[in-house]
Amino acid sequence: MIDVAQEERAAVVHRLVRVVQTHFGMEVTFVIGAGRDRSADVHVPLRFDDRTHGMLWCSRHQGQALRDGELEAVQALADLAAEQLEEIEQTERLARHRRKVVLDVVRNGLALEMAYQPLRHLHDGRVLAVEALARFPLHPGGPEWFFREAADQGLGVEAEVLAVRRALDRLSEIPEPVRLNVNVSPTTLVHPRFLQEVSTVPAGRLTVEVTEHAVIEDYCDVQRVCAQLTALGIRTSIDDVGTGWSGLHRILECRPDELKLDAAVIRDVHREPLKQYLIETLCGFARRAGADVVAEGIESADELRALRELGIMVGQGYHLGRPGDLEALFTPLPVSRHPACG
Repeated sequence: MIDVAQEERAAVVHRLVRVVQTHFGMEVTFVIGAGRDRSADVHVPLRFDDRTHGMLWCSRHQGQALRDGELEAVQALADLAAEQLEEIEQTERLARHRRKVVLDVVRNGLALEMAYQPLRHLHDGRVLAVEALARFPLHPGGPEWFFREAADQGLGVEAEVLAVRRALDRLSEIPEPVRLNVNVSPTTLVHPRFLQEVSTVPAGRLTVEVTEHAVIEDYCDVQRVCAQLTALGIRTSIDDVGTGWSGLHRILECRPDELKLDAAVIRDVHREPLKQYLIETLCGFARRAGADVVAEGIESADELRALRELGIMVGQGYHLGRPGDLEALFTPLPVSRHPACG
């Protein structure tokens, strides 16, 4: 007799029940929640940490009495079953909480803030573009955790489109010809909702950075959307270039307007000749492909000088400006203090 709301819980206890049936020849049934087996010889609560999940009912074959040790075995089975059920319930509670966290943001717009980081000309310090970065101050897992969790729950497109919409809401505050950069996964890039969201953006004001968060299953769809974005005057960029084959494959298939060199390639570039050679090679490739190159993750004056010498014209990183409020990016700085002139 099984009366249980969730089949996976029943499966856990069934496996344990078979142990008693095999070794003791007892008929074992269980009920999670309310319920009784009036024919049972013994019943034991499924209790863990003062929480009762149900009852375990056991009967000997007709006319047979319980033998020594069988009650102890039933109790051990009940304890083990209760522990397993508690773990399942904890997992379910955590999953419900995580889904609520995502839904609060996606459906209600709660706890989502946007920060903006400048992309500067490496020789005169001008702000050429600003990248919109989603922030979730109430959630310690940060943006990477949130967007991964949203994707796992089938809400990835909604979450990314919401972040894009929030960024576009402030496009009018960005002085021309400075562009706005937004990030989307390949999954969101090819979704009709995304194209609808950006279809009215003035030409020349937006760059779409395609992230590495998801594998591209069908490059035909990506190529089609990239062509549509180009027709709208929207630039495309491949993020995290230089860290693996997938990034290079995306370049070949998507023909982007911009290549963004990953921070791992830029870190300590002034000390590592092999990184310098890799950057020179990628810059040569970009020139032939008609794409611009952006170095992200610039964190020191030494890295900045090395990148200038390598011919990089545009960069991003803490040394050039941390993510922050949009208005602060366009506050004039004294030339002697300008981060790109140090």
